[in-house]
Amino acid sequence: MFFCAHYLGWLAMGTLIVWALLTTNQFFAATVLFLLTAGCAYLVSYAIAFVFPHERPQKEFPNVNVLFNTLGTWKSFPSDHTIWMVIVLAVASFLAVPTILFAVLTVWALAVMIGRVYCGVHYPRDILGGILIGSAFSYLFLIIFT
Repeated sequence: MFFCAHYLGWLAMGTLIVWALLTTNQFFAATVLFLLTAGCAYLVSYAIAFVFPHERPQKEFPNVNVLFNTLGTWKSFPSDHTIWMVIVLAVASFLAVPTILFAVLTVWALAVMIGRVYCGVHYPRDILGGILIGSAFSYLFLIIFT
């Protein structure tokens, strides 16, 4: 679960980049889509964190077994890793990746989300918040780009 929570997102992103570079001429558009969507979603994520601060589980419950240290304990809601994975799925949808690759990326996204909770760095509500924010901005920018 440590690998899923910490590194699987990078593997998903790398897989999508390699697929886009090798099979499509929309790599630039996909990159712009990802950066705009992620930039806006992360701005909202951090604004929410400043206005409605939620500490990580290890800060509220010191006896929670945390499998790795995070960059900080101040921001738990929403999960930035979840936002990232939802945006990766949106870009995969934009690029019309093959069904099997989309299914693999979806399973990886779910593994990242579950892994973040399992490793003790997020609550399930943080994951749900990340899904909502990532989905909202992905939907908005997919409408703009298509």
